[in-house]
Amino acid sequence: HPIEKLIEATQGISQGNFSVKIPVTSKDEVGKLSQAFNRMAETLKEEKEQLEGANRNSALYNKNLKKKIDDLSTLNKATKTLRSSSFPEKKFNLILHIAMGISQAKGGSFFSCSGSEEALFLKAKKGSELNLQLFTQLARKAIKSREPVASINGREVKVDLNLSSGQEASITTLAYPLRTKNTVWGVVVLDLPEKNFTLDELQMVSTFLEEANLIIENFLLVEIMLESRHMDSFNRLASIILHDLRGAVAKLSLSLHNAGKYYYDPQFRK
Repeated sequence: HPIEKLIEATQGISQGNFSVKIPVTSKDEVGKLSQAFNRMAETLKEEKEQLEGANRNSALYNKNLKKKIDDLSTLNKATKTLRSSSFPEKKFNLILHIAMGISQAKGGSFFSCSGSEEALFLKAKKGSELNLQLFTQLARKAIKSREPVASINGREVKVDLNLSSGQEASITTLAYPLRTKNTVWGVVVLDLPEKNFTLDELQMVSTFLEEANLIIENFLLVEIMLESRHMDSFNRLASIILHDLRGAVAKLSLSLHNAGKYYYDPQFRK
């Protein structure tokens, strides 16, 4: 009976079955009610699917948000560790170690330079089976272009890590320049040969290396200032010593002159 089918369908919907439908066999009130019920069931089904999709998106968003928070916490701890280190060589090793940890890289190297791609010095390296020839080539191009350079499908190209261009899906090796306003002073090279870096990993590395660049730049400025102060102190001390020495020499010279003048005077010798 149509009424019994309507009751059964209503029970099915109450249990979460929105696919249930009532066959419409007449045009009377029961038939109209069945049509209205079927439309309602279809609407509920669509809304349920939309709600499930929104829940999946929300779960993914929360997962990504948690990862971002964890990454920022890691970045904060990393910069604190880097600030607390007092020796430049140790800072170079720390920069490479932290950058590899953030990016999940399996190998890497840190090069220092004096602004020219020809004057390149390997300061730190980590990992096994490193392709230092490729690392050096990428580092030289990064110094020359003053921009990140990556190996993509065997080609060495400049990349913009602030934009999702699709290139990041193919990046296995990245050279990131550390620079001041006028020159590049170092390059970090990261390698992930068996798989590609993700855009989030590359952007986190970029954020950390920019912070590291400022830390090292400030550290070097402080060192220069301290060295300048030490030099000023040394110059002042040398000036005082030289002044006193000149006075002592002048007195000694006068004494010798007087001694020479009266040396043969018998009364003076008495």
